[in-house]
Amino acid sequence: MKKNCLNLFSVLIVLMLVVCIFVSCGEKENSNHEHVWNEGTYETEPTCTEKGSLIYSCSECDETKTEEVEALGHTEVIDSAVASTCTQSGLSEGKHCSVCNEVLVAQTYTAKLPHNLVNDVCTVCFYEVYTNGLIFELNDGENDYSVVGYEGTLPDVIIPATYNQKPVVAISNEAFKGNTVISTIKIPSSITEIGASAFYECENLEEIEIPNTVNIIKDFTFYKCENLETVTFLGNIRGFGESAFEYCESLGSITIPESCETISDRAFSCCYSLSSINLPNGLTYLGGGAFRYCQSLTSVTVPSSINTIHSQTFFYCITLKNVTISEGVRKIESYAFQTCKQLQALNIPASVNCIEAYCIAYADLIQSITVDANNTTYDSRSNCNAVIETETNTLIVGCSKTSIPSGITAIAEAAFFYCTGISNVYIPDTVETIGKSAFSGCESLGHMVIPESVTRIEDGTFANCKYLRTVDIKGDVTYIGSGAFKAALYLEKIILPASITFIGENAFTNASPNAIIYYRGTYTQWSEINNQDSITLYNYQNNGKMIFAYTGD
Repeated sequence: MKKNCLNLFSVLIVLMLVVCIFVSCGEKENSNHEHVWNEGTYETEPTCTEKGSLIYSCSECDETKTEEVEALGHTEVIDSAVASTCTQSGLSEGKHCSVCNEVLVAQTYTAKLPHNLVNDVCTVCFYEVYTNGLIFELNDGENDYSVVGYEGTLPDVIIPATYNQKPVVAISNEAFKGNTVISTIKIPSSITEIGASAFYECENLEEIEIPNTVNIIKDFTFYKCENLETVTFLGNIRGFGESAFEYCESLGSITIPESCETISDRAFSCCYSLSSINLPNGLTYLGGGAFRYCQSLTSVTVPSSINTIHSQTFFYCITLKNVTISEGVRKIESYAFQTCKQLQALNIPASVNCIEAYCIAYADLIQSITVDANNTTYDSRSNCNAVIETETNTLIVGCSKTSIPSGITAIAEAAFFYCTGISNVYIPDTVETIGKSAFSGCESLGHMVIPESVTRIEDGTFANCKYLRTVDIKGDVTYIGSGAFKAALYLEKIILPASITFIGENAFTNASPNAIIYYRGTYTQWSEINNQDSITLYNYQNNGKMIFAYTGD
């Protein structure tokens, strides 16, 4: 049994050896054939930057092989350069891969080009320069804008013609009122309206140019712009509103366009530095106080288109020496040339038919007054240096060189008001009336004889005649008005007629306390007059001064 088992094991071993030899021989025979490889399939696909791999299989056997595939590399595409403009930045030339989109050469930004500015507008993109801080507001209809304020800090301000692609057409009322920053401001021609008080009290504004699209400078537009020196009008201004440039103290000169028709009340009042002014020939209205307190103004011509020189038009123009009133002017109102202390002559053209009292009050250097020979209302007969109303023979305006001609029947109210240069006046006996304040303020007047033809001495007739020493009233005067001889500081004596029935309040107040009043009537008559007003002769009664009866000495 043991022997049979060993034999069986031996047989198995032999069989195994035979099989191994057979297989080995078969393999040796097959390894000698030529592989037929297929096209292969990617095990890993290559990219632009990474390698890949291919697996190949033999179609004759089961043999396979693997091969490495090189990276594909980038496919370059040029990114074109973009030129800079004045509205956007540009780009330099660059490159990228069209397969993987990797940037190979990065593009860089190039700076914007500067605007090609002509009058603050770019000729390329039409951009307009303007100052940051301006406040705009859409107008009714929302088709255009107005400038309504400024919150910036720059002193030189530029307003654009357009904002948000819509025109800027106006500067609103009070838009810059009280601004202390602005020094200059540039206004485009798109602006057609500058509102009232637009630059009111812009105390540091020095220079401004008004475009030819603006035709009215409204009320108080530049009121109290104390440092405004230069104003340029490019044309077409038709009028200046009330107080338009009042208190522009540094404004030395201004050229008013020929298109101007109206200069309203106080338009250039208190322009202390204004030394010259041209009034265009088409000007039809020159308002009251238009140039009052223009203390540097030396000469002016009032054109023929003006009908009236209104009250205070040239009030307190203390350096005004030469005034030409053109033919065509018809009226000169009260105080028109008041306190023109350097004015030396007044020449009235033929057209003037109304001259009001006080028109040259305080203009005490006038020595020549003439009236054109063709004037039918007034004359200056016999070279009298006065204006006489022809029809009534009333002297209405006199001066320090006036000689009152015979035939004059009246001296009008304020005819010689504050004519401080006159020292002696002969009043002819044809004069019947001397008006209120006729010689008030004639402080150099020394002696006065009132002719018999005069029956009344009106209020203030000789008030403030500081150096008036003697007054002799020849006729039967019945009335002495209030303040008639007030403040006659050096009065020595006055002779009053017995005919007086009324002496007004303060007739002699503040006259010299040393003056002697001679009275032609009786004590009873005097007492009756005095009782009408217990303070008429205040100084004399309270100081125990005496009223002397007139003896003829």
